[in-house]
Amino acid sequence: MKRFLFPLFFFSLFCASSGLAQERPSAWLARMGRHVGKPMEVRIKTEMTMGTIWAQSETEVVFLDKSHFKSESEVQRKVQGQKEPVIAKMKEVADGTKLWQEVSTNLMKVANVRHVPLSFLEQQVGQQNAQVAAGDQYHPIRKVQELISNAKFETADRKGDEVHLVGTFTEEGARRMNATMPALVPEKLTLILDATSLLPISLHVDGQGGAFIHNEYTAKFLNPSKLDKKAFAYQPPEGAQVTDMTKASGGPQPPAGG
Repeated sequence: MKRFLFPLFFFSLFCASSGLAQERPSAWLARMGRHVGKPMEVRIKTEMTMGTIWAQSETEVVFLDKSHFKSESEVQRKVQGQKEPVIAKMKEVADGTKLWQEVSTNLMKVANVRHVPLSFLEQQVGQQNAQVAAGDQYHPIRKVQELISNAKFETADRKGDEVHLVGTFTEEGARRMNATMPALVPEKLTLILDATSLLPISLHVDGQGGAFIHNEYTAKFLNPSKLDKKAFAYQPPEGAQVTDMTKASGGPQPPAGG
């Protein structure tokens, strides 16, 4: 019987040092984080209910590098008692020199456009977080990281080709989210990753009173050699109200969402 103890001992060490360690939430999240900055295309479908507010959106993001990326979103938002939803369309484009933001709704006569130099964003990001490259805060994986940083993950379960990570929001994290979304008091967060690519599949936030946010992701990596930077050129629509944020009162301000 003793002759089996030696191989069993090393087998247990192997499981403890590799398999189990790999299953820790922090290990999976760290591997997902390595994708920040990589060229990729992501489609995101979102639905949320918070109190009397319901909203859904579809967003497409193409990220080449920290100076060339774009996203387009269509958002429908409805308040209880409102007959028809407000429909907003939003664009965000980094053309290599400037970051542009365009917003229009079915209630607006003209689109609002504002822009700011990417060099200004570099200064702002450098002051706020030296570990995040300018422009990378707009990367779709970075956006996921920002949200899940408000929670502490307790479990990570491998289910076939997926990894399910479940956590609860910290008091500070819940306060941060509630500050931007007053109708939401978040409690639980579930993130599902593709076990091979480590790209997100879905993200679900459960809040008090039945409030929730649900994101579904379709993500793929892109070959940068097949992307033309001209695809990130931007021209404001005719008649748009354009604001140069470097000349706005109070000096340059970063566009919302940065």
